[in-house]
Amino acid sequence: MEDIIATESWRQIPPEEKLEMMTQAHTTGVSSALCLIIMGATFSIGYQVPELFWISILASPIVFQFAAMRKWRSVRPVLMLMYLAARSASRRYAYAVKSVDMSIRLIFRGTMKRIPTDDSVIGQMDAEVLGAVEIPVWIVLFADCVIVMSEAKGGAKLEFGRLVCDRMSVRLPNPEVDVDRSITITYTDRHEGKEIISLNSYQPAALSVFGSKLNEFLSEPAVTRFDTELLEDQAA
Repeated sequence: MEDIIATESWRQIPPEEKLEMMTQAHTTGVSSALCLIIMGATFSIGYQVPELFWISILASPIVFQFAAMRKWRSVRPVLMLMYLAARSASRRYAYAVKSVDMSIRLIFRGTMKRIPTDDSVIGQMDAEVLGAVEIPVWIVLFADCVIVMSEAKGGAKLEFGRLVCDRMSVRLPNPEVDVDRSITITYTDRHEGKEIISLNSYQPAALSVFGSKLNEFLSEPAVTRFDTELLEDQAA
C-alpha cells in the first residue's frame, strides 16, 4: 500500500520539479568529483607523487555517482512529503467547496495575484497595491473545482476555491502576442460579485497543461470528467 501511495505521489509531481531535483543531484556529484581531482592534484604536487593525481581522476566517476545518489535520496522524500501534504490540504478544501469527485488531475507550485474589479477610486488604489503582490501558492485542479492555497503558520490557507461551472471563465495567454504567460480566471458569484485572479508559475509546462485542462473542463459536461469508480467507492 505504501508503494502504491509513493508511486502515485511521484507520478503527480510535475516534470520540471523532477528535472530541478535531478540538476541539484548532478551538481552535487560534479562538485564532489572536482573537489577530489583538485585535492589529488594538490597532494600529487606537494608530495611529488604523480600517481595520486591519476588515482583521483579514476575515482572521480565513483565519487560522482555516490554524491549524486546521496543528494537524490535526501531531496526526493522531502519533495514527495511536500506534495502529499499539499494533496491532503487541497482535498479538504475541495470537500469544503462541495466537490463531488476529489481525484486530483494536476498539482503544482506557482504564484497568484488578485485583480480588483471595483472601478471606484478606492478600487484603483487597491489595484496599484495588489497588482504588485504576488504570493507563492499551490495550484490544484480537480475534476469539478479549482483550489489555490498558500502556505501559512499552522497549515495551508485557501486563497481561491471555486467549482468549475458556467460562472467561471479562463483567459489563456497568446504566445504570439502576450509577453506575460499568466492565466486569468474570472468567477462571478451571485452574492460576492466578480472575483479575478492571475496565476503564473516557474513551471511553464504545468501551467500550460493546467490552462488547457481547465478550458477543456469548462466546455464539457461535468459528468464526463468524473471518476466513476471513485464515485462508486464513495457511495458504498
